[in-house]
Amino acid sequence: MLIVFAITAVLMFIVTMIFTVLIGYGLFALIRGSRRTVSDRLGPLLDSAQATMHSVRVTSEYMSDAAVSPVVGAYGLFAGLRRAVDVLIRRGNGR
Repeated sequence: MLIVFAITAVLMFIVTMIFTVLIGYGLFALIRGSRRTVSDRLGPLLDSAQATMHSVRVTSEYMSDAAVSPVVGAYGLFAGLRRAVDVLIRRGNGR
């Protein structure tokens, strides 16, 4: 009876090891396939994101040059003219 138990235990151990190896190989193949799929789909997505960032950068540079800089320059000009008028008015009042 002890021999039958020992043989059964060895056989169960061998079967368990075979299933463990097969499950490990299956998981390895699944992970490798998933990585390939992710990299195939993620590459074009990253390229698109970089193109979008470039477009945003170019647009913001254009807006800075075309809209913000002239407004700042005009505001500076008006501030300078206002200060000049204030100085001239104060000199005329004798202060």
